[in-house]
Amino acid sequence: MSQTTFRMIGVFGGAAGMLLLWVLQASYLSLVSQLNGDRFRFTHWFSLAVWTALPYLLTVIGMAVTISLNPNGQLSSFDLDPLTLTNLGITSSNNMVSLALNSVSLTQIWGVVLTVLAFKQWLVSGWIRALSIVLAPYLLIIGVSAYFLIS
Repeated sequence: MSQTTFRMIGVFGGAAGMLLLWVLQASYLSLVSQLNGDRFRFTHWFSLAVWTALPYLLTVIGMAVTISLNPNGQLSSFDLDPLTLTNLGITSSNNMVSLALNSVSLTQIWGVVLTVLAFKQWLVSGWIRALSIVLAPYLLIIGVSAYFLIS
């Protein structure tokens, strides 16, 4: 395949992937909202998911700068995002911790914090409830990943 084809797949695949993640997040929060009898519906939660994902634009800009500064334009996926914890200088000799540090970005943390704050504000709930509801899918994904990495 040509370089242009790869670029098109990357652009459209990335956009479709982000849209899918927003729909999944909005569906989860909408389901929780309906179970609690709150007034917010899917469209509200979808808007929230999109707005709290705006910090990811910093990642996209950082990736573009990283690619343009690399002489041959080829990088590993770990080196591509300049805002991962590893690329910001946090390292570990443990392979599992190092993999986690390569996977977590400041923009991801920022987006999750914005979602927790918005959930707490919209539903006038406590910190524990907001943190547990918003972080539950992330903790589930981390737990399943850790299980498969350990076994």
